[in-house]
Amino acid sequence: MAGTVGAIFNGALQFGSAIGLAVASSIETSVEATHGGSHEYQGRAAVFWFLLTAAFILSQPEHGDSGHPTRRSTDSDEKLNDANMVEGADLPNLPV
Repeated sequence: MAGTVGAIFNGALQFGSAIGLAVASSIETSVEATHGGSHEYQGRAAVFWFLLTAAFILSQPEHGDSGHPTRRSTDSDEKLNDANMVEGADLPNLPV
């Protein structure tokens, strides 16, 4: 099973790399075609800023999403309610 999962993961990485390189080279070629040719730096600069922006946007957490790990596990009000319930409980008479 681990080999199958590894193969799927490796295939996804290779596919993503191919798509990423195709997008980056397309941006570089189109910018260089309109701004001075391959001897200028504008195409590479455009690709750099595109990739930096894409990495920044994709790495931002979505706060408030219930399934996201950056969400707080328990709100403060819930913690206070739980603490009040324990204080008011008749602990010696609880069934074991």
